[in-house]
Amino acid sequence: MALTNQTDADAVIRGTVYDENRDFVAETEEYFVLPSDLNDQGEAKFITLRFTDPVPLDVDVDYLITMHHFGGTEEVWCATSGVSYEQTSLIFDYAANNWFYVTNTPMVRMNLSPAVSVAEVGAVSGFSAMPSVFTDGTTLRYWLGGASDVQIEVVDALGRKVLAIYRGTQSPGAHLATIDLTGHAAGTYICHLVAGTERVALRVVME
Repeated sequence: MALTNQTDADAVIRGTVYDENRDFVAETEEYFVLPSDLNDQGEAKFITLRFTDPVPLDVDVDYLITMHHFGGTEEVWCATSGVSYEQTSLIFDYAANNWFYVTNTPMVRMNLSPAVSVAEVGAVSGFSAMPSVFTDGTTLRYWLGGASDVQIEVVDALGRKVLAIYRGTQSPGAHLATIDLTGHAAGTYICHLVAGTERVALRVVME
């Protein structure tokens, strides 16, 4: 996650995971914010909040990843980048005791470890984009639990295919693929990773 320079040093934060019903799943250890963690406009210095133990996640389940601030006199401001896909970015207002949708994308990301049981997640054990908000293109990273025939497809918000990359048969482990959307309109795109009979999707935004 990334914090703006409006944040007070020494503020205490945690990373928290909720399931698709917004029920609590797990949280990281406490982290005390350092002055060197803070970002001026245009910077992207990320803090990694680690879980004490691995958190098991289920296939085909949506999860909400949040930054949790304990309140008090210190202020915490999360950096934002780009516009959020409808109903995907939220803030919890403790005073109102309610969740609210926001339109700017908080710079809070979930990193998936490749050291995940293949039996639990099938052929694909991780799929991410860095950065997930970009101007022309981005790099996709994915992990395969076994040798698979791989293809990447990118579709726009209307479901129209704008890019297809055939990777051939790839070995187990981590792989990278670069997608270039130069010349396409800004907006939300969905990257589909097809590995054998398994298909996983990842939402990215081109500004």
